[in-house]
Amino acid sequence: MVTKRLMLTVVSVAVMTLLSGCKETEKAHQDVIRPVKLIEVQSAADKIRYFPAVVAAHKPAELAFRVSGVLTELALKEGQQVDKGQVLAQLDDRDARHSLANAEADYELAQLDHRRKQKLLENNLISPAEVDVAKAQLKSSKAALALAKNQLEYTQITAPFSGVVAKVHTDNYQMVQATQVILTLQRDDLMELKAQIPESLLIQTEPSSLGEQMRAFARFELPSGETQPMPLTYMEHSSVASTGSQTYEVTYAMTPPVGLNVIAGMSAEVGIDRSRLLMSSAASVVVPIDAVERDDAAHQAQVWVFNPATGRVSPHSVTLGKLNGKGIEITAGLEAGTQIVASGIALLSPDQQVKALSWPRGI
Repeated sequence: MVTKRLMLTVVSVAVMTLLSGCKETEKAHQDVIRPVKLIEVQSAADKIRYFPAVVAAHKPAELAFRVSGVLTELALKEGQQVDKGQVLAQLDDRDARHSLANAEADYELAQLDHRRKQKLLENNLISPAEVDVAKAQLKSSKAALALAKNQLEYTQITAPFSGVVAKVHTDNYQMVQATQVILTLQRDDLMELKAQIPESLLIQTEPSSLGEQMRAFARFELPSGETQPMPLTYMEHSSVASTGSQTYEVTYAMTPPVGLNVIAGMSAEVGIDRSRLLMSSAASVVVPIDAVERDDAAHQAQVWVFNPATGRVSPHSVTLGKLNGKGIEITAGLEAGTQIVASGIALLSPDQQVKALSWPRGI
């Protein structure tokens, strides 16, 4: 009997000692100021996204003669500025001038013959049929004269607009054929930028207001390393995906920047401001994956929020969104600018005091 009482006493003392130790451990755990890595929650939706772009000429004109002949005048250089109406190239026009002189003579003769027969008809000396023949010959000679004038004009190429000679395709004194491209002319008051935009961005926009929803600007890197933004105007976009990627070509118009020699073929960046597009979408933030505790069975998730005033942390339930390159989106329960624990959250307890990790400079 004494032995049983002694054993019960020993067991009771052991249990009390164990419980006391657990309470002390728990209390010690709560009293520990644990160092943690804190981060400030960032917005998940970047208002501006950048895409590589290529500078292109705005509707370049490939100029050619409409008649064949020997090229006698082509003194242009690539990159040369030209004015609207300026003669750019000239063919040997001697045959065209002879044809024009012959057509003028035929027309004058037809005029005289028509007048003469008209007077004879008034005196009833000829039949009306002869006047009709003379009138038809007058119309025919007039048409031949207009054709001869056109043929003479076709021996010249004049600039349809002011711009820059982009390419000269042949040399002077060569025999050229009709429709053979002689030179390429580009406008110098307007240029285009072509960028490949992913489908994930285009699918959020209305086709009728794409330019308003995704306002764009171009960036050109200067020798100093700085960038100079230039406003862009939306022109058009392709409805067919580019080969090998789910991107679509979007074309913007740009006035050439002053002080920069921007030439077709150069590279640039197109920045797209999605502020208006994002105004109608749900606001969300993004956090590292390690900062989220997930209970798949209960379909719940939480993060540990740091209170700078008390130096303590507490769990906050959140709603998860999609994974992206920066982490995981939080669509509800957390605001941008909030400080949370980035890692080691399994060792935390509610209302536990923590301190932010600080690293020596240079480490």
